[in-house]
Amino acid sequence: MDPRQQKIERDLGPLLAGDLRTDPIALALFSTAACIFRRKPLAVVSPRNESDVARVVEYAASAGVPVTARGGGSSLAGQALGPGIILDFAAHMHRVVDVDADRRTVRVEPGAIHTRVQKAARGVGLRLGPDPSSGDFCTIGGNVGTNASGAHTLRHGSTKDHVLGMTVVLHDGSVARLGTHAGSGGEGTTWHKLSSELTHILREGAPAFLPERPRSNKNSCGFDLWGAWAPGDQVSSIEPRFDPMRLIVGSEGTLGIVTDVTMRLVPKPKATAVALLYFASWEDATEAVLEARRLGASAIEAMDHTFLAFVRADRADLRPLIPERFDSSILVEFEGETAEEARAGIAAVEEWAAARRGKVLDFRAARNAAEQATLWAVRKAALPLIYRASPIEKPMNFIDDTAVPAERLGDYVNGLRAMFQKHRTRFAIFGHAGNGNVHVMPLLDPHDGTFQSRMAAMAEDAFELTWSLGGTITGEHGDGILRAPYLERQYPKAYAVMARVKHAMDPTGILNPGNVISDARTFPEGFSRYTNTYVETGTVFDEPEYRDMIEMCHGCGTCRDYCPVGSTTALEPHTARAKAVLLMEMIRGDLSRDSLTEKPLKEVMDSCFNCKMCLSECPSQVDIPGLAIAARKEFVEKHGMPVRNWILGHADKVAAVAGLAPAAVNLVVGSPLERAARESVGKVAGKLDLPRFRRPFATGGASAKRALSLPLEAGPRKGVAVAAAHPHARLGPMPHRDVPLTKRVAYFAGCFARFHDPQGEAEATVKVLEANGIEVVVPEQRCCGIALITMGAERSIRADARRNLETLLPLVDRGFTVVASAPSCGLALIEDYPRILGTEEARHLAAHTIDVHQYLWRLHERGELRTDFKEVPISVVYHNACHSVAQGITEEPIKLLKLVPGVEVRPIDDSCCGIAGTYGMKSENYERAMEIGAPLFKELHRTKAEAILTGCGTCNIQIAHGAKREVVHTMAILRRAYGV
Repeated sequence: MDPRQQKIERDLGPLLAGDLRTDPIALALFSTAACIFRRKPLAVVSPRNESDVARVVEYAASAGVPVTARGGGSSLAGQALGPGIILDFAAHMHRVVDVDADRRTVRVEPGAIHTRVQKAARGVGLRLGPDPSSGDFCTIGGNVGTNASGAHTLRHGSTKDHVLGMTVVLHDGSVARLGTHAGSGGEGTTWHKLSSELTHILREGAPAFLPERPRSNKNSCGFDLWGAWAPGDQVSSIEPRFDPMRLIVGSEGTLGIVTDVTMRLVPKPKATAVALLYFASWEDATEAVLEARRLGASAIEAMDHTFLAFVRADRADLRPLIPERFDSSILVEFEGETAEEARAGIAAVEEWAAARRGKVLDFRAARNAAEQATLWAVRKAALPLIYRASPIEKPMNFIDDTAVPAERLGDYVNGLRAMFQKHRTRFAIFGHAGNGNVHVMPLLDPHDGTFQSRMAAMAEDAFELTWSLGGTITGEHGDGILRAPYLERQYPKAYAVMARVKHAMDPTGILNPGNVISDARTFPEGFSRYTNTYVETGTVFDEPEYRDMIEMCHGCGTCRDYCPVGSTTALEPHTARAKAVLLMEMIRGDLSRDSLTEKPLKEVMDSCFNCKMCLSECPSQVDIPGLAIAARKEFVEKHGMPVRNWILGHADKVAAVAGLAPAAVNLVVGSPLERAARESVGKVAGKLDLPRFRRPFATGGASAKRALSLPLEAGPRKGVAVAAAHPHARLGPMPHRDVPLTKRVAYFAGCFARFHDPQGEAEATVKVLEANGIEVVVPEQRCCGIALITMGAERSIRADARRNLETLLPLVDRGFTVVASAPSCGLALIEDYPRILGTEEARHLAAHTIDVHQYLWRLHERGELRTDFKEVPISVVYHNACHSVAQGITEEPIKLLKLVPGVEVRPIDDSCCGIAGTYGMKSENYERAMEIGAPLFKELHRTKAEAILTGCGTCNIQIAHGAKREVVHTMAILRRAYGV
């Protein structure tokens, strides 16, 4: 351990209520963020309160150690990274302290996620004005640090326009309370001295900095001297005014560290109207931007044809909204007190466009809320597609935040196009047209030998172009270490004033050094997160497919919102990106290969429970579950598994024994003694209500044996051709699958159906299929092994997987389609068996396996599903399991239910139930699993539906436990409808 780390642990650790870590895992996790940089810190502190922050800064000042404040790690310019102590506010200081509807204010801690603050405000009919696109995972502290804004800045301004009060820890650990926070104590001598000194600096420097204010109406470059200092007017007897909060907002933790903030809230719009326009040139689009601004638009978004080309190519559902030929596009939104008022703005834009045919190529106005969402989807869909477009050329954020006067937007975009042609670089352009704020994404290969020099050359050209048009190099993302070297060129005279402000507020230079004010004057090439040097680990991670997948994670932090564990605990090790970061550190040689078989890394990997959400929600579709399973496999193969995991992974064997005398077993299961023993001896959650055992559902009967006497299908195995047409790599999302359907089904029931719900899920599935004239056989089958696969114990399931292959494959060869009623079982057959067994036979089976909901809906689309249902007067709510989503099963169950007369499907804001197979059954995970499931349980209760449905057995267990309601399979409702 570095002697400085030993000193930090010894001297600072005992002073803190929060967590202090200096271990290699923690340092690796906080060495990257959403940017292109990597900087390893000395220590990470997750403070619990203001006192912790003050003690860290006081210690850092005395020891000369830099301090960097970090929120969600979603910043793009490197300002969340530092070489000293990282203050991780997201872990504990994330409360929404107070929402005051009367005063229209909200007070929050810096780690509060933006959308969670928005949700709290919506409860009283209000909202935050700024709405950054990263709102689902960025924090209010980060918003304050970068002066974040977003699509609606045109109407509501940026963060600096809404901050009313803040508490700031200063360079020596003292506390200043500003704005509405003033008067509550803590105005110490340090702040009084600083206030006087800053007033003097700004008064003296005003003649230098006032003329250098950028002409663009959005600017976050440097310190906001112009907002902080109003020189007054002697003629009108207006005194000069100093607003210190305007200095702090946008300063990226370089002038002080904000520990809580009060912000103004604005009313939610009562109505909105949206239109999408396409143009022959950016000059024409710029005219429309200026007209929409004049008419009072609340948002005007820019989309270049390079940006929307990704949507047109990959989103068939949105393709009809995008013309084949156009140059540029804008999305315009108006807000109003009434729908008529909002639509009047769009009508005025339409009238303006009608007079400019030939320039305006297409105009599409939304007629209702659903169409508005679709038009916004065009704007939002491209970015994820760009990130996942290529494992080689990646979008790079280094000239991503320039802003020019709106009237120069066309000149700017055309200048950028010429620049990219000069550098022979692919690119995509979008942004906030109303503010002239352009987000530019060059697509570059970070492993190319000229990568760094090309970025430096393009930054030089793009910034020179920006300045020539009266713009700023930083609109809303902050300067960081990325743009700090260029500030003096933007502000030849104002920069010296900014440097004086920095020295006054941070005399020892410990507050996020190198950001905003920097000694560097060239592109920061020394901090790249990318490498061309890898070490051999002797594992699957040496293979290009795995290395590419690890590097596909660009650290954006979106997983802080969708990951069930990470979004619940708010801890960085629990995020999906944490797994990719650690594996990247390992393959580049900065984290020992031995870490794979050590508990600290295993604990991080274990917070991924294989829900597969990354494959649908991650912008880059990084297969974090696949990477985590591969990492766990290394640990398990060296150390084995605890007995508890073996039992949970072989639940079929336990259930088979229990099924011999289920009544007797059920007398014991759930009793106080059994729960206590389960908890203390087995480390299985004693609080969890386990399902009742039943006589097992019969498999391998005479019908299955008779089916084997049927002749083989003529010709070669069709599955091989299908598999070749739709190859499923070992990693990544499941591709589209066109499974050949037959009227013969080999039913794979799954353990829950066989041992806990034979008369429900299992029997109902068979009856529903038979009601449609399907020949159904139930062959001998063993557990699919999904629990053991998730644990990393793949070797343990090989025998059962091969046996399932041996019983199912002959039926496939005789014209049977394998149908699963449990999504996890189907997923194992389709996705895991080909990877684990690696045979053509496994791929053949996968190509002929389908979920029962997809199977039935495909029959309906072919006109072959019976729809002469009996009326079933019942209200239901359906929970879609994570592994259903992973297979692309999203609407089929609900569509099937809606075919039944009398069935009312009540919609919910669906989310993870928390159990994740065996994850929530483990004692150490029970409380977290219940916390994950709490929003779902609340939604289910809200609907007051008569029946709760799901297709997943373990979801059934968790929902029945958490909602205290019976849960049934969707097939049970269809069985009633068929009267069978």
